[in-house]
Amino acid sequence: MAERGPFVDPNACAAFIGLTNESRYLDLFRAVVGAPTRIPAREEAGAAMMAAVALGVYPDMEACIAEWVTPLLGQPETPDAELTQSTRGFSPCTSRRVRRSC
Repeated sequence: MAERGPFVDPNACAAFIGLTNESRYLDLFRAVVGAPTRIPAREEAGAAMMAAVALGVYPDMEACIAEWVTPLLGQPETPDAELTQSTRGFSPCTSRRVRRSC
């Protein structure tokens, strides 16, 4: 299951090759999506944000995101076009969602 995914899919799986200790979650996201990604300066705030909404500090997640995330977003980081093109076709997962067990 994807920890930060917008959906829960117990059959979802993926493999990334060449990761280092400097690889970030959003680097992986940008590699899969192949689109510019804005990286927030604040990390790991999801649980705290949900708690703040549950406690009524914010009326909903959108209001919390507007204060906690949006102001801290960096400039868009674009994927390496040459690298993105060279990895197309490695796996069906690069172009569409595939249901299979790993």
